[in-house]
Order: sequence, then C-alpha cells, then structure tokens
Amino acid sequence: MFGNAALLLDEGQSEAEVIRYIARYKPRGENGAANYLQWLTRPVIGYGGLIYDCGKRLMKPWLQGPDKQMHFVRFLTERWLPSHLERGYDKDQV
Repeated sequence: MFGNAALLLDEGQSEAEVIRYIARYKPRGENGAANYLQWLTRPVIGYGGLIYDCGKRLMKPWLQGPDKQMHFVRFLTERWLPSHLERGYDKDQV
C-alpha cells in the first residue's frame, strides 16, 4: 500500500487523492492517512516505504512454515538479491 501511495505521488496525484487512497486501504481515518502522506513525502523515507513493502512481499513466504527460523538466519548472514527470493534461490545449488 505504501509503495502504491508513493507511486501515486510520483505520478503527480494531488495530496488529497493520495490521502483518500491511503484511507481506503489502510483505514485509520483522515488524520492517520495524512500522517502516512507526511511520512511518504520525506525524500529518503518515502523510498524506504516502497522498499519495505516490496521486501515484505518477497520475504513473507520464506518466513512461514517449518524452516522459517533457518531462513531468517540466512537472511541475516548471507547476501540476498530480490531475484533470489522470487525464484526460490538456494545458495548451495549455485
């Protein structure tokens, strides 16, 4: 959701339109949506929100199931690229 809101801002949508979008998909009222918008409009943080959303989407399947602890340790100790997460990368097979 944050990534989409950041892209809407980047495409020139008005702040009011982006606030409505945020309020629709992250129901916390207009004030909560305005706070998210303020967070997104900070140069470095706005991109961080986009990256966080993408990373969460890519890592979530790996952090479920019986091997989630092993995968978590691997995330902290090995180098990973987004393409590795999408295709089921196994460092031992490379």
